[in-house]
Amino acid sequence: VGELQKAGITSTSTLPLENVNAEIPQELQELEQEAFLQIISGEKPVDYFDTFVIEWYANGGKVLTERVQNAYESGKN
Repeated sequence: VGELQKAGITSTSTLPLENVNAEIPQELQELEQEAFLQIISGEKPVDYFDTFVIEWYANGGKVLTERVQNAYESGKN
């Protein structure tokens, strides 16, 4: 993609998610970063990812995911 952009080749079509107001809240970004660092460093086992997902959804990730999914579905037509 980067080489195409450098060559001036761009697409005029838009992705269905471009106009979604789905900015990831700072709290979710921090939760994600902390969980990933703990897993990568070995502080937490890999299956801790399942716990992270539950926490992420409970702290606003579910609503965010639904917004993005709805935008994707409406933009597929």
